[in-house]
Amino acid sequence: MDKTDEWTVSSETPFLDRRGDSEGPCQMDQFEIESGQDPGEIVISPLTTSYKEEILYVLKSSMPVLLTFILQFCLQSLIPMYYAGVQGKDVFAACSLSIALFYISGPVIVNGFSTALDTLCATAYGAGSYSKVGVYYQRCTTILLFMFVPISLFWLFPGPFVNSVSEDPQIVEMCSSFLSQMVMVAPPLVIFECTKRYLQAQAKFIVATTVMALALPLSVILCHFFTEKYGYLGPAYSLISTYWIIALFIVFYLYRFDDHQCWNYHITAKVIFQGWGQFAALGFPGIMMVFAESFAHRIITFLSAKFGTVELASQTIVTTVSAFSWQIPFAMGICSSVRLAYYIGARSENYKIVLKVAFGTSCIISVLNSLFTVCSRNWLPLIFTRDQELIDYSSKLFLIVSFNQIGDAINAIFSALLRGQGKQRAGSLMNFIAYYVVAVPLEVLLGFYFNLGVTGLWIGMLIGVFVLSSMEVYLVASTDWHDVMVRSSAFI
Repeated sequence: MDKTDEWTVSSETPFLDRRGDSEGPCQMDQFEIESGQDPGEIVISPLTTSYKEEILYVLKSSMPVLLTFILQFCLQSLIPMYYAGVQGKDVFAACSLSIALFYISGPVIVNGFSTALDTLCATAYGAGSYSKVGVYYQRCTTILLFMFVPISLFWLFPGPFVNSVSEDPQIVEMCSSFLSQMVMVAPPLVIFECTKRYLQAQAKFIVATTVMALALPLSVILCHFFTEKYGYLGPAYSLISTYWIIALFIVFYLYRFDDHQCWNYHITAKVIFQGWGQFAALGFPGIMMVFAESFAHRIITFLSAKFGTVELASQTIVTTVSAFSWQIPFAMGICSSVRLAYYIGARSENYKIVLKVAFGTSCIISVLNSLFTVCSRNWLPLIFTRDQELIDYSSKLFLIVSFNQIGDAINAIFSALLRGQGKQRAGSLMNFIAYYVVAVPLEVLLGFYFNLGVTGLWIGMLIGVFVLSSMEVYLVASTDWHDVMVRSSAFI
């Protein structure tokens, strides 16, 4: 093996300045490496990092990622939900159902499929194959744009599905009208999410944060304006406008300010349209991994609609807050995943420290999230409503949700570690078992048969999440890391 193929990652070397190839980015004829190709002998460099360095990296890197997800959560859910809530319980319920359906059929597909970039881009970047990072980004964006053609048809004609989850004709009508507007969201959604992950793979975490921060005040102004003018459809129009704004902002950064280290100017249509099998092997299990989790949480919302408007609105409140607090471990998981994939590509034993830091982080964050939910359960509903019945019911649900936060935080970090090593398929299988073999049947049993209502739904979810987090911890702990590095040769 050539000297340039042996990776030594020094703690004194800045993350963005490390080089694995003294001759620069890989050439076009190196792009298509089949998974079955013999990668040859793997030379793994010894530890060159420390617990202190990796902890500081996670804390420093996760802050902009956390802010990005919090701002994105506000733009995508919190702001539209607030302006729907001030229009009354019926509009609030219809908007919550619409956003839930939009999320599982739009952002979930993009976020799930683009987990392939978490594996491919970060690993290639760690190996010094910079041009290949850009090719992966361009391919993923193209694939997702094609995938949204059939998804747009569902948004245009959602009536049959909406009728199956709500018996209120007014809510069905408002929800169908809301979703039909979402067709215009598809292009900017794909462009922003893929570009964000492309930049994150290069440790450029602050870019997406800046974009979201610039878009936040515009989103509030637009939502207020459209709500005043169009009523219950105001949040939908605001969501569309906001996505186009953030997509244009991040593309402008890419064009004007990025160093273009990983961009390939000479890529052809032939290169973009080949190698899709590699993305399918990672992307579709990634979709199932994210979809299984997201839809399982949305099932609680759909089932809550069977109990009445108060139950549905209260469930929406606790789910929104739960998702908000989940952003903290999720952000740390993203950073740990990028770091892990980087060291895998760099053939460095530094991955061992990354794993231990990730485990300690998950334990601390899970406890803090749970305590926050318990201590603030009485005032959190006031963010969304002044209806006392909703406040009281939501406060009771938060007690159950607080225990769910423990398993949720562990799951957020360890599922990211699985994506970092390219195990989306195993992750999707575990998600399916935990949510649809364990959680959902228990939800139906406890919620309807034992008449525990929405509380029973959350108890079932709680058990499923703990089963999932336990399986993920076991799988990461028992990983053959030499084999992972051998398999990663197909990516670099």
